[in-house]
Amino acid sequence: LAGSFISGDNDFIFDVRDVSALAVQLQKFADTYENMVDLMVTEMLGDMPQETRDETIADIKSQSTQFIAEMKTELEKAVYFLEQGNLIEAVSVMDGAMRKEEQWQQQVLMPGSNSSMASEAIALVEQELTQYGDSLSKEKREDIEQKLEALKTAVANEEPDAQTLIDDLYQAMETAWGSYDSDSDTGGGGGQSQTMASEAITLVEQELTQYGDSLSKEKREDIEQKLEALKTAVANDEPELQTLIDELYEAMETAWDSYDSDSATGGGGTQSQTDIQANGQQLIEMAEYELKEYSAYFDDAKKKELGEAISALREAVDSGNESEIQKAIDSLAKAMESSGKGLK
Repeated sequence: LAGSFISGDNDFIFDVRDVSALAVQLQKFADTYENMVDLMVTEMLGDMPQETRDETIADIKSQSTQFIAEMKTELEKAVYFLEQGNLIEAVSVMDGAMRKEEQWQQQVLMPGSNSSMASEAIALVEQELTQYGDSLSKEKREDIEQKLEALKTAVANEEPDAQTLIDDLYQAMETAWGSYDSDSDTGGGGGQSQTMASEAITLVEQELTQYGDSLSKEKREDIEQKLEALKTAVANDEPELQTLIDELYEAMETAWDSYDSDSATGGGGTQSQTDIQANGQQLIEMAEYELKEYSAYFDDAKKKELGEAISALREAVDSGNESEIQKAIDSLAKAMESSGKGLK
């Protein structure tokens, strides 16, 4: 409709049924316009936890009561003019409404969403620096810390667009860990090997504590044996730890690769529907933890793959269909396995 008006042609021919259908659709849009806030925020914060998205939506809506009311009024005006056959006035009203929406996005939506993204990035990077920062070179760590402070300052000053600073911070993290991997591949020195081993021990112990009960006895014992071997080597200051680190990670990957068959049979017997649903829920929690903790190191494709696999499993668990749950468990376990290799 708008394209016809801006084409420069003075002859406008529209089927009245199309105009009526447009009026009906536009009225439905006006009646549910508040839902647009949810959709916009969800699109921008799709990688973040649901709790963060919900809090951001609530905050933005609290600042947008008048805007939402005005948009509904403008859309209903456009509906009225469409129903009257006054297409030029309908398009004019819609043009004004869209300009208001663009202004609202710049003044409310973007700052609110960016603030949530910035807070999430700050919390993640601070946690990573606390846990693993000592394994980085002085230059890489200082670069991350400088960009972290720049983002904190922007948030404190309520600067409207922090996205560039968020991107810079994540890029600094990716660059630092990229060089860390390179150092690891070339030996990196005994001190660095000790750090890598300590990180591996901490990570695996945490995984076993949270999710070890979902593994078969054999798989868990295999991981625990390799974990103890690495601990002993670290305690004895052995110089070559990389092989033991690799073996420990390999045991973890193998265990989660077989998670689907173990969970399906319970180590030899058929599980009840409740057990399979519990396994599915447990895997969801594990995957969400992995996605949250290591999101900065995944590319967009991997984040999307994990997110979609988590959603698919959650829907299957809710449905109670055992075959669908098992299929979704298999898919998510495979996605987690490939992401684990990427982290390593």
